[in-house]
Amino acid sequence: MQKVVAIGVGAALASGEKVTPVQKIIQLLNGMVEKGETTKHEEAKQFAAYDQFCTDTSEAKGESIAKGLETQAATEAGIEANNANIAQHNSIMDTESANINKLTAENKAADEADRKAWAAFTKKAEDYAQSVSALKRAIDVLNSRPKKVDQAALLQVAALTMSPSDLKDRIHALLQAEQEPAAAGYEFQSNSIIDIMKDLLTKFQDEKLEFTKAAHNERHAHQMEKQDKIGMIEASTDNHGASSDMVDTNEAEKGENQGTLSATLKQIKADTEYKADLDATCAKKRDAMKVRVTVREDELAALRKAIEILGSPAVAGAADKHLPAMLMQIEQADPRTANIAGLIAKKAEQIHSKTLRAFAVSLMSTNNPFKKIVRMMKDLITRLKDEAGSEMKEQKWCENALASNNKTQTRQKKQVKKFTIKKTDAGAKIEELKTDIANLLANLKADKKAMAEATEQRHAEKAENAATIKDAQEAIVAVRAATKVLSDYYQGAGQSSSLVQQTPPPIFEAEYKGMQSENGGVVGMMEVIHADFVKLESDTRSSEQAAIAAYNTFQMETEKTISANEAEKDFKTKEKLKTEEDFESFSKSLDSHTGLLKDAVDEYEGGLYSRCVETGISHEERMEQRKQEIDSLKEALEVLSASESAR
Repeated sequence: MQKVVAIGVGAALASGEKVTPVQKIIQLLNGMVEKGETTKHEEAKQFAAYDQFCTDTSEAKGESIAKGLETQAATEAGIEANNANIAQHNSIMDTESANINKLTAENKAADEADRKAWAAFTKKAEDYAQSVSALKRAIDVLNSRPKKVDQAALLQVAALTMSPSDLKDRIHALLQAEQEPAAAGYEFQSNSIIDIMKDLLTKFQDEKLEFTKAAHNERHAHQMEKQDKIGMIEASTDNHGASSDMVDTNEAEKGENQGTLSATLKQIKADTEYKADLDATCAKKRDAMKVRVTVREDELAALRKAIEILGSPAVAGAADKHLPAMLMQIEQADPRTANIAGLIAKKAEQIHSKTLRAFAVSLMSTNNPFKKIVRMMKDLITRLKDEAGSEMKEQKWCENALASNNKTQTRQKKQVKKFTIKKTDAGAKIEELKTDIANLLANLKADKKAMAEATEQRHAEKAENAATIKDAQEAIVAVRAATKVLSDYYQGAGQSSSLVQQTPPPIFEAEYKGMQSENGGVVGMMEVIHADFVKLESDTRSSEQAAIAAYNTFQMETEKTISANEAEKDFKTKEKLKTEEDFESFSKSLDSHTGLLKDAVDEYEGGLYSRCVETGISHEERMEQRKQEIDSLKEALEVLSASESAR
């Protein structure tokens, strides 16, 4: 039994056109072939896009995982480097702390030793001062040649621990002789004691001068050594502070690296799981597609074979000759089917539903029993509900995929911005450190040059002062000798006398005593010259001492400055190397996150957009159309049920 295949066929029948059953079947088969070809083409196109999505997404996720592993390795290496730097700088801090404590203790001990030495020197100087004072007083007493000797002054000298025993014996003998009655005619004779005391006085004064110079030199040496150690303590303190800063910096970087590593591991895990699920799903879809292609090709081949057979003279000719016209069959068909088909076709046009349009055509193309038509409509309702459920799952997948992609893009954009700033800052810092290091090197060169020039000048000045002192000393000796010669001569000439034996011939009246008048001026001038040479020696020695002190101060300050600049240069050089390493690390991280951002953008533009965004109709519109299709079929079922009840 045959039916019209579409509303257009129904119109043709209404105009009186006759169609045999075989012709109707051939029309149906041709329609099935056309629909099969169209569906096969659309399905192949759809699967090609899906398969391309599978390939592109799997490759992108693979690259993302590989880049993530690279980032993981680089970040773990960075953490390891941070730990090594922290340990290194903690060790430096421990060393510098120990050095500071050691130098501080040494300075403290040296200060205590200097205090004791200075106290001993003070005590010794006081003893010598008392001894000198006692000797001077005793000498003055003896030089005054009193009728009665001041015993207290002499006994004070005898009581001195530094007085020689011979002097003590002489003093006691003198005092005893003065007190004995038999010594009434004793004449004061103390020249030998005075000489001993004068020699002892000179000895004490020389010794006091010598150990005073030694004490001051020792104190100056202590102060110089103390200043050196203070400079070393300051350098160690600076190094300790620099290492502390480096520890803080590495701790901060370690925290950032650990954060990056944690995020990277999470991303790797998520990408790996997603890729595994995607690859498994795509593999199943590929296998299913192969089966569908085979089934469709076999179906089309069978349909074409049936058309060929039905169109042969053996079938089509016999049908034209022996089978009644199609119009007669239509007149005998159930009119409710045509009504329901028309109702569904009208609804299909109203809501633009291809599904309802195709179903209406299939109803009008068949002469199925009423119950079968009802079952077909119920089956279609069930299928539409199932498709609605599948679309809900697809929408959910799209929402999750789009949310994940958007989250990835947002996160990677932040990372790109972050590492762009870090890379820029590191580059600027490198240039700043280069400038600082160049300035420090220039300062070091200038300081070392100034130190060398000062040292050379000090050596020349020292040699010149030494030569001046030597010349002055030699001149002093020579002037002193010349003065003595002249003084001795003119003194003798002024005291000489002449015995006249006979009347001399006419000549000078007075005997020649030398140029006494000129002599006074010459000797006076020589004494002035002698004083000038003595002053020259003294001034030169003072100048030499002042130059030594000035040079030592300059040397100490310059060496301190050089040491500080060297330490700062080393620190900045290390900091520059570390910043360059950071620059490379930031560059790699920036490249990595830029790549991840590009992957996310490519994933969106390459598959998600076409699958989930640019679908031609929104998810809400599709769901509404499904609802209208189902409602239309339910309405048609109600019409059928009502017509069945009316019968």
